[in-house]
Amino acid sequence: MTQSRIGSFILEEKLPGAGCTWRAIHGQQRVAVALKVFAAAFGTTPTMRQTFMDECATLKMLHHRSLVRCFGGGFDGQHAYLVHELVEGESLSRLLERRGRLPWEMVVEQLRQAAEALEFLHERELFHLALQPDKWMITHSDSVKLLDVRPARLSGTLLAGSGERSLEAMRYWAPEQFSGTISSPGLVDIYALGCIAFQMLTGKPPFTETEPERLAEAHARQPPERVALHVLDCPVWLDALVSQMLEKDAERRVRSPRALLMALDEAERHIAQGTTVAEHAARGVSPLRAPGDARQATALLRPKTKRRPVRPARQTPVWERAWFLVAALVVLIGIGVVLAWPPSEEKLFRRAEQLLQSDEPGAALRARDDYLLPLLRRFPDGKYAEQARQWLDKIDMDLAEARLRSKLRLGRPLENETERLLAEAWQYRQFGDHASAAEKFRAMLQVLPDDKENRPYRLLAERELKAIEQQAFDNRSQFLIERLADARRLADEGKRSEAEAIWRSIISLYDGQPELMELVEQAREALRRAAADAQDGAQRGDSSIEPPSSHSPP
Repeated sequence: MTQSRIGSFILEEKLPGAGCTWRAIHGQQRVAVALKVFAAAFGTTPTMRQTFMDECATLKMLHHRSLVRCFGGGFDGQHAYLVHELVEGESLSRLLERRGRLPWEMVVEQLRQAAEALEFLHERELFHLALQPDKWMITHSDSVKLLDVRPARLSGTLLAGSGERSLEAMRYWAPEQFSGTISSPGLVDIYALGCIAFQMLTGKPPFTETEPERLAEAHARQPPERVALHVLDCPVWLDALVSQMLEKDAERRVRSPRALLMALDEAERHIAQGTTVAEHAARGVSPLRAPGDARQATALLRPKTKRRPVRPARQTPVWERAWFLVAALVVLIGIGVVLAWPPSEEKLFRRAEQLLQSDEPGAALRARDDYLLPLLRRFPDGKYAEQARQWLDKIDMDLAEARLRSKLRLGRPLENETERLLAEAWQYRQFGDHASAAEKFRAMLQVLPDDKENRPYRLLAERELKAIEQQAFDNRSQFLIERLADARRLADEGKRSEAEAIWRSIISLYDGQPELMELVEQAREALRRAAADAQDGAQRGDSSIEPPSSHSPP
């Protein structure tokens, strides 16, 4: 493509890894956008043009924080184009090229955001059907933005570019896509999401064949390897979740993005309750089926060793003789004891502190689960126990707040009366009715028991109430500062009676309020100075000095 302009847009540069998509500038509004341009043959018939414009109308109505916005589209001659928001960040494929694989905590957060976007689409009977790392953007704030939603993919009227049927794209196809028998398009998206999750965790897609026929055969018949065989710190529940997303039989996969989100929420609850990996595997991950029990999960994570045959004594080298093996075993046991020796309270605390100070995604959860909770279990009355409890309270409070705000933003139903009260109080505060908001927060503190389940919400209410009271204090302080300045100005102008009235009013109204005592003392001091100046003036016979007023403040 050689032209430098499409419609009203000036093409600047081709965006990496995004097919025929360009960074472009609107000629009149000077707004930067991402412009996806389709083949010249696209607009050759009225039917194709109408199909495309219907698709544009649908895309313009999709508004979700994890979907790239589409502003519409049009034709320039026989070229068709779609106009999208320009996302600042990098694609998941570029991130994986740079980092190899991602921490499982980051993968869980990315999965959650992508699942929320797919849930939004599936509720409207829309499906992506072409998910791959190139169409998964990560912004500078670590937010997910899915690209290239095309409703026409399901009807088969989409004019797909070469990238849509490339070998790289097929690595994320579901088995039914290869056979052309898609009965549940939503489960195609689930399978692709499983492939991407596998790659984020291990650094490679589940199948790496280099020929389309062999790749199709692998997706249809070859079971993918377990994530836990490659990533030893991957939780068993996450390994089981990815495996079920990659089921060959569509009916055995995770049933929907909503089911996936429920599974992630349940896993977070297990983690928050201090459930171990083995216990979680043994209980299963509802609504999923975690394969095997805790013994199988442990065996999955334990590397297997093979016994080597014993040679005859005359052929046995030194490193295989009994004395050498015993000595080596002693050394290994010593190393194992040192490595397995539980970390001290100081070490647990410092590691948690480092994580909480880092910007790494999931760092707070790792600090809680790996260091703070073990610290309190082993050293409940230790030197750092109180600080650890404060950090745990903040982490739990932040997590509860993030979940509730996400529900409110996405319009999801609230689970209980506690969430309803908190949401109502936030609405009052956002509206500017701080008195009603404070009343709601105080009611929450009176009603909610101070137990483990409700403690994060009590802490939220206390924090919000303190913020409201601090704002009210700041407003009163600013008001008194301004009134003291008015009194000084009046005194300088010789209007002592009016200045005295202000000082006496401040003393009368705010004396006894500890947070305002400094300003009250300033009023007292000003009144004393005024009285002293008046007395000195009277002794000198200075008629220009007005005698102190004796009337009461208004």
